[in-house]
Amino acid sequence: MKLGKYVLAVFAILVFGCATPARADLKIDVTRGEVNPLPIAIPDFSGSVSDNPQLGQELVQVISHDLDSSGLFRALDKNSFI
Repeated sequence: MKLGKYVLAVFAILVFGCATPARADLKIDVTRGEVNPLPIAIPDFSGSVSDNPQLGQELVQVISHDLDSSGLFRALDKNSFI
């Protein structure tokens, strides 16, 4: 019985003592990032405003300009809408 315990202890020491920790080398290069503007469709706003029917088009122009100037979005041409 005692011999079995010693064999088990020696076996455990050999197995766990010889094991090397697993590791993975991961390299991320963030110096060459590239961000392409996301295309976005902005349709004309319409509503029941009878005082200023151009208001919807003016809002779209302002929003399109703001999104374009941020560099993150590219407003699509209205002719490309489905």
